[in-house]
Amino acid sequence: MKAAIKAVKTYSVSQLSKLAEVSVRTLHHYDQIGLLVPNRRIDNGYRQYTNQHLVMLKQILIYRALDFPIQEIKTLLGSQDSDLIAALCNQKQQLVDKQQDLQNMINSIEDTMNNLQSSNLQTNNFDHLYDGIPKEKAEQFEQAVRAKMGDEKFEQRMAKTGTKFSPQQAKNMNEKSDGISKDMAALLDQPVTSDTVQAVVQRHYDMLVDMYKAASEDFAGLSRDAYTQMALKFVTIEQMKQARDAYAVGTAEHLSEAMVYFAEVNLD
Repeated sequence: MKAAIKAVKTYSVSQLSKLAEVSVRTLHHYDQIGLLVPNRRIDNGYRQYTNQHLVMLKQILIYRALDFPIQEIKTLLGSQDSDLIAALCNQKQQLVDKQQDLQNMINSIEDTMNNLQSSNLQTNNFDHLYDGIPKEKAEQFEQAVRAKMGDEKFEQRMAKTGTKFSPQQAKNMNEKSDGISKDMAALLDQPVTSDTVQAVVQRHYDMLVDMYKAASEDFAGLSRDAYTQMALKFVTIEQMKQARDAYAVGTAEHLSEAMVYFAEVNLD
C-alpha cells in the first residue's frame, strides 16, 4: 500500500502578509529585488509561498531590524552558520559603535523639529507649537524638552535656531506641519501602504529636508535610519505622541508606521 503524499502548505501573498504582519507591497518589493522570490502557480501565475519562504522572511525581518543592507542579507540567507555568527557579531559591534552618534543625531533632529514648530523662534513661546493643540499640551511639550536639555542649553539652542530662520519661514513650516497632521488624521482608515497616505508622508519628508537644508549648509540628506528613528519617537515619546494625537487619536501611530514603511521602500 502506497503511503499518502502529504500536501505542501502554501500561502498566497495576502495570507503571508497577514501571517507575518508585513505589507503586501513590501513582499512585492522583496520579490522584485530578488530577496524573497515566491513560486508561481502554473494555472494563473499568482505568487505562492511555502513554509520555507515563511522562515526566510522571518530571517529577513530580523536582519532588517539589525540594519543589514539588502545585498548583505541576500548573502547571509545562503551562508553557513559560522559565517552568519561572524557577520552578526560584526554587525553588533558596528551598532554599539554607532549607538551614541546615532542617539546624538536623533536628539539633534528631535530638538530642531520641536523648536522649529514654534511660530516665533526669537521668543520661547510654544503657544503655537501646533495649531489646534490645547495650550496645556504645548506647555507640557516645552517642559519635557527643557527637562531633557536643561534650561541653559534649551535657551542657547532656541537662540541659535532663531538666527537660522525668519519668523515667516518658521510660520510656513508650522503651517505645513499642521496640514500634514490634519491630513494624516483624516486617513486613519487607510492602510499606511496606500498611495494617499504615502503622499502625505512624502510631504512630511520633503518638509524636513527643506528645513534641514535651510538650517545647515552641511546637511547631506535624511537617511533611512534617521527617518525611521524619528518615526519611532512619535510613539515612544509621550509628548510627541500627544501632540499628533491631538488631531485625532491614533494619528501618531499611523504616521509613525507610514514613515517606517516610506523609509523602508524609498530611502537608503
